[in-house]
Amino acid sequence: MIKNHRVLVKVFVVFVLSLYLSSCTKIVEIEIPDTNKVPVINCLFSNDSILQLRLSSSFSLCEDIPAPINNANILLFENDLLIENLSFLNGFYESNIVPKSGKRYSIKASIPEFDNDLEIIAFDTIPSEPILYSFSFNDSAIFDMQGYPASQAIIEIEDNSDDLQYYEVMLIMKYKRSSLDTIYEKRIADYCAENYDPVLTDEGLLDFKPKTLVFSNKRFIGQKYSLKINFQNTLYLEDSYPQFKELKLIVHLRKVSKSYYKYKKQLTIHQSSLNSDFWSGTTEPSTMYSNITGGYGIFAGYTQITDTITKYYGFIN
Repeated sequence: MIKNHRVLVKVFVVFVLSLYLSSCTKIVEIEIPDTNKVPVINCLFSNDSILQLRLSSSFSLCEDIPAPINNANILLFENDLLIENLSFLNGFYESNIVPKSGKRYSIKASIPEFDNDLEIIAFDTIPSEPILYSFSFNDSAIFDMQGYPASQAIIEIEDNSDDLQYYEVMLIMKYKRSSLDTIYEKRIADYCAENYDPVLTDEGLLDFKPKTLVFSNKRFIGQKYSLKINFQNTLYLEDSYPQFKELKLIVHLRKVSKSYYKYKKQLTIHQSSLNSDFWSGTTEPSTMYSNITGGYGIFAGYTQITDTITKYYGFIN
């Protein structure tokens, strides 16, 4: 009985101490040094739409995201020839032309609120269009670490270059849970940790849970290559068959510039560091890639081709 009493006393003491310690708080004031404002440009342009550019300024952690700058003078050049002065509309500076593959595009910007001597310059080239030779997928190709079936997309790329080029792939699922549904639900595929294609593992990005996959052609320059991507089909739920009536798997295959490739690689790591926490494991902060002289941001070109596979399942009403 005495022994039990001592145990109860110890438990009570630990409980009281835990309450005391958990209630101890101290406000720590951290002085964040002022930083100089820098122009920020974001523009990913392609040969299938007009060029749109967003211009803003850098900001500190204690500030709200700044509104777009609307009073800048931005000149657009094609192969070093001036072709347009971009106009501001609905938050973006827009061109009246659609960029062309193989052309070099550059911008020069002057912003009244910044130093008049500050020269803001960026340039990039749109690569040739990718060649998607074939596209297929298997519902249940492997089982992931949790024992759920994972699907596999097989994207056969025909590379027609003789030097190092860069690509990007994104898989999107659109599905109906019932034949009565009139609107598709949509989600970007989650890529499995169990991806063993050497083209993907070479990039070292799979642990960062990317939404898109960027890679180079260094393993298949001038050849056909069947890229195999395993993705988690969360629609399987706890059963071994899919819980939907109709599935559309859409592949976006892009051929991207070197600047685009570098930017997306760093963006994937950066976004992972923002989403990490104590329990999932922290990621070291990553410096973003920029090709803007006189500022931050990205000005990069790409081309794109898409394909869709539609599959119907007859066992759900």
